[in-house]
Amino acid sequence: MDALRLAGLHRDTSQIPALLEVLKAPCDGHLLHAALHSLGQIGEEAALPAIYALLVSLYVIPDNGSVVMNGGNNILAGIPNCNYVEIQGHALAVRARLQAHRRIEAMKLAGQHGAVWLSTFLFTLRRTPAELNAAVASNVRARSHHFSGPTWVAPEIYALRELADQIYLLRDVELLNTAILAGIDFTTDSGARLKIEFALHSKEERLQAIVARLASRRTGGGDDTFLTQLAANEGPLAGQMAAAKLKEMDEHHDIYVWGEGQRQRSPGYTAMFHLLSAVGDSAHEPVVAAYLAGPPGGIHYYADQVYPEVRKGLAWNQVIGY
Repeated sequence: MDALRLAGLHRDTSQIPALLEVLKAPCDGHLLHAALHSLGQIGEEAALPAIYALLVSLYVIPDNGSVVMNGGNNILAGIPNCNYVEIQGHALAVRARLQAHRRIEAMKLAGQHGAVWLSTFLFTLRRTPAELNAAVASNVRARSHHFSGPTWVAPEIYALRELADQIYLLRDVELLNTAILAGIDFTTDSGARLKIEFALHSKEERLQAIVARLASRRTGGGDDTFLTQLAANEGPLAGQMAAAKLKEMDEHHDIYVWGEGQRQRSPGYTAMFHLLSAVGDSAHEPVVAAYLAGPPGGIHYYADQVYPEVRKGLAWNQVIGY
């Protein structure tokens, strides 16, 4: 999983054959999401036939995005962690991203590319900005009703996140301005909103802001998983900053911890432990181990939860394909 994620973040073209193999012979839905996202980040046009074949196998007509149940061979049948609607939506979004990239390359546009990229992206999706915004807002509202709404992420949310990631990964000011002027609303979905918020910052600025925000949490949940994955995606420096923040928090214990024993609450510490787990660097094993000797509950409990992964240097992905 981590190798697939890093291939996209580093735009490592040597990993393209491995990524394409995941699409051609998928064995897990999470791996499929990770491979799709990384191929979109690399901008690999060779992925388009494989994505087309995947969509056809899922009864999708890629040229208009419609879904038809016309028989065929669903290659995802029986594969774990597969929500067909989400795989379809993510594949369509990455296909649109790659089509936009291909058009920019074909036109040899360096500057002044924002309008062409966005228009190609939306045309491939068969969505206007208003339609995209409405579908995202509708799905976010529906999923907030845990007992009556759908649990799946709508295709338009995958599209919005892929667009936000394109801007974030390349710090693409022109594409960001073009999208905003076109009326694209990035604020409704947390995943897209956070990438836009930090898109134009340097790596150090991103991490300083995210680590500080996570450490100051008074409650868990909300944007935490997206923030944690966003920081972890920036690499080893995220772990170093989390470890340094824990030391600072120890010096101001009363600010970050309240309650005693089993009733102790420390969401900021929990967030730092989760970040170290997401980074997956065994060099931070002593940092987490230092908290295992404490009394049961609170800080000790959450340090114990992540310690096995940190000790082994295993990156625990908070959000797949993000």
